[in-house]
Amino acid sequence: LTEALEETKHIEGRRLRLVAKEAIEEDSKPVLRIFPTALGKSMEELGIKMYDNGLGKLFVDSVEETSYLNQILPHGLDGLSLLSTTYTDLSKPRAFRDHIIISEVFYNEPGASTSIEWVGLFNPCVDDIDITDWKLVKNDDTEKPTVKKIEKATIKSGGTMVFGKNGFESQHGFAHDHKLRFGLTNKGMLLTLKDNTDAKIDEVGWGRNREEWKSMYTAMDGQSIKRYSASKENVSKPTDWTINFVPTPHDVAIPLTQPLPVTQTPTTVEEFQDILLTSSGCDRHFTFGDVEQSFMPDECALVLPIGEDLGVEFEGDPAMISKIRDESPLMDLYVMLGMIVANIKIDGKTYYNLDNEDLTEKLKNSNMKYGRTMKCVNPLKI
Repeated sequence: LTEALEETKHIEGRRLRLVAKEAIEEDSKPVLRIFPTALGKSMEELGIKMYDNGLGKLFVDSVEETSYLNQILPHGLDGLSLLSTTYTDLSKPRAFRDHIIISEVFYNEPGASTSIEWVGLFNPCVDDIDITDWKLVKNDDTEKPTVKKIEKATIKSGGTMVFGKNGFESQHGFAHDHKLRFGLTNKGMLLTLKDNTDAKIDEVGWGRNREEWKSMYTAMDGQSIKRYSASKENVSKPTDWTINFVPTPHDVAIPLTQPLPVTQTPTTVEEFQDILLTSSGCDRHFTFGDVEQSFMPDECALVLPIGEDLGVEFEGDPAMISKIRDESPLMDLYVMLGMIVANIKIDGKTYYNLDNEDLTEKLKNSNMKYGRTMKCVNPLKI
């Protein structure tokens, strides 16, 4: 493309057509995507009115002149259909992992007691995860691994679950989600989460006797270890963890910077209004597509392709579009039957309000030349 543009930079009438990817893949008319970031909680604030046709499609009724959208929508195309709205739902995290992770461990409580130790799990997945019959496994090299099965439990998307010892509630003022049924060894151990097929889901270790975790920070009395990132590996590694000087059993989630994108196709004005309210303050965009069949824009300006036969027929004075054949190169543009040809510009010369015969003749005699443009208008707007 760059080479073609460079070679033709001195030639008049170069025509570049830009379409959305969907227009190529789905063999449909081009769509318009506009990105009014964080603008408007309502249609009034956006300066737009919508209506539905009762058949599951929503259309633009009007756009105020002062509206941001009016700067982007083609002039007069109030009848565009709204194909979809996409926005970032700040309440749902994007899944940076596809499995539950161990997110915080409090193994070194002050003194010799082990009554307030706890383990936090976090679900960074899009879906809720049922962890019934999963296992927490302790391996501290002093005895065979200790395996404790998890009773019926589900962690919601973006949710957490804390497994605590008997003294957890008296220490923190709220109850743990499930009981932690083994002690955590300060000097070092490996803590593994396995699913109900015995597959390893996640793992964390600490202490000098764990070779692969020797670089792991050691939590001092009253500190926890907390995961702050998700590595690309299936299980965590030492560089994913840090010391948490003030343990946070009330919030063992990992902050996620990328919220989950949501795409919806409203079919009623009420649904569209609800989406605007829900997505207020978010990055969002709207996708508009074909116009309603009975709709005619105020005007449209076209760069005409080369060729004598445009697949269009005219009649009357001034010339009016009376037929657009299916194979016409103008079919994918906003040209409608009944529109008046207000003017045509050929190689720098502009001709106004030509009748059918004169317009046809001009187009025929210029079919091998560059630089033809044509402006059509809605007869009701003349």
